[in-house]
Amino acid sequence: MSTAPQTSPHVVNFEAPLPALEKTADALTSGEKSGDGIVFSPMEAISSGARAGNAMFVFLKTLSVMALRGIIAPCEVLLRHHIGERYFNPWVFFSCVGMAIAVFVRGRLDECVVAAGLLAIFIIGERIHGLVCFLRDRRGDYWHSYSEGTSRFRFKAMDAFLSKWHFAFDFSTLILEPAVLLVASIAIRPMGIVSRPIAFTSLYLFYASVALFVYQLYCYQYRRQLMLDEKDAEIIAEARALSRSPAPTPGVMQHKGVAFVAVGGVKAPWKA
Repeated sequence: MSTAPQTSPHVVNFEAPLPALEKTADALTSGEKSGDGIVFSPMEAISSGARAGNAMFVFLKTLSVMALRGIIAPCEVLLRHHIGERYFNPWVFFSCVGMAIAVFVRGRLDECVVAAGLLAIFIIGERIHGLVCFLRDRRGDYWHSYSEGTSRFRFKAMDAFLSKWHFAFDFSTLILEPAVLLVASIAIRPMGIVSRPIAFTSLYLFYASVALFVYQLYCYQYRRQLMLDEKDAEIIAEARALSRSPAPTPGVMQHKGVAFVAVGGVKAPWKA
């Protein structure tokens, strides 16, 4: 996303790995000791039996994300501003180069020219963003280095509405930007009848709109997981506090879906 600046809990580092899917499996058998009580975390999506496949899952996920970013990077440098210094990392550059090489190997000459142009757009745009980051740092105007930037098509009214209802996706990047690319693809498609480079550009814009939507949907799911992790951590902390408090009767109790072993004693001022 050197020492990273302090950010709010809702600032997301998209380069960080997803939360480990098996992280609470052991708690099901042993329990989590908490003072005089024990808290049992509920079963998560994947059980401990799936751990052997997690490494392959992470590899395929990373490969897929890099492929998507390689497709959309030439568009992102045009659609965004205030992009973080490390958002376009070397892996994104290599992914863009790999996409261009794939076209050079199998494509026609005019398609290769378009691919080279897209690669040039990304390289020039990325260098301009790097210069902006350098000048911004020199002024002391620090920006999160993994920021994906601010869309030039930001719809503030929709952002305010989504924030009010606690939605965790960016309407501008998830909906508007893919829509702009799709409309551009459809708009230039008729000219592709007489020009193969335009036809190839139209095809690229279509795939880029789909790739951008899929990538932003992935980002939304990542944000969602982070928020759910925070809520789960708060509930487990509450259950931990209750497990340390005197209860009317000892034994296993429930608090918002989390089981814990209560300690016997005087009646406590809470409802089990």
